[in-house]
Amino acid sequence: MPHSAPPRRSIVLTGASQGLGKAVCETLRSEIFAGDQRILIGRSATEGPGSAETFLQRDLSQDRFDADGILIAPDVARLIFVNNAGTVEPIASFARIDPIELHKAMNVNFASPLAIAQHLARVARARSIPLLVLNVTSGAALRPVAGWTAYCTSKAAIRSALDVLALEEESVSVLHFDPGVIDTPMQARIRQSAPEDMPEVDAFRAMARENQLQTAAAVAGKLSGIIRDFAA
Repeated sequence: MPHSAPPRRSIVLTGASQGLGKAVCETLRSEIFAGDQRILIGRSATEGPGSAETFLQRDLSQDRFDADGILIAPDVARLIFVNNAGTVEPIASFARIDPIELHKAMNVNFASPLAIAQHLARVARARSIPLLVLNVTSGAALRPVAGWTAYCTSKAAIRSALDVLALEEESVSVLHFDPGVIDTPMQARIRQSAPEDMPEVDAFRAMARENQLQTAAAVAGKLSGIIRDFAA
C-alpha cells in the first residue's frame, strides 16, 4: 500500500534575512518541505522565494507587532513557529545601558515573538490543530552574562512566557533549542565588544580563532530535522 503524503504544515520563521534564519530558509526550500506553507519574516527580502513562500518584511524592534497579518492557509494541519530572530544589542554594563535600546531589544526577543505565538495559538485552538513553538534560545536565558542585560533578560522572558503558553494550551508544545555558538553576524558583533562593556569577550574571540564556531548550515540542518519530524 503506498504511503500517504504527510499533513500539510505551515512554518512561520522569524529572522529569515540573515545568519541562522537565512540558512534555515535554504533548508526549507528542499523537496521535503515542498508541500508546506512557509511564512518568512525578516527585515530584508530573502533570495529565491518559491511559490509556497510568503515573505513579510517587518522590523521586530518596533512596538505592537501586527501578528494578525500572518495568514495561515485553510488546509494546514500542523503549525510550526520557529522563533529565531534575536538581537544581542545593546551590549553595555547595567549602569550604562540605554533604555531606548533596551526597549527595542525586548521587542525583538520578547514582545514580537510573544505576539506571534499568541496569534498562532489562537489559530491552533480555533482549528483544533497542533502548534509547535521551536524557540531558538541561548544559555544566556539561564545564566547572567556581564554586559548582556538586554539579551539575558529578554531571552529568559520569552522562554518563561512560552512555557506558560504550553501549560495553558493543550494544543501547543514548546521546544527550546540551544544551538550553541554559531558563526553569524551576531557573533561578529559580540567579538567587537569592548572588554569594559563585556568582560567575557576574549573567550568569544578565542572560539573564533580556534575554529570552534558551528556553521549556520549545520545548525539549520538540525532545526529542519525537528520541523520535518513534527507530527500531529
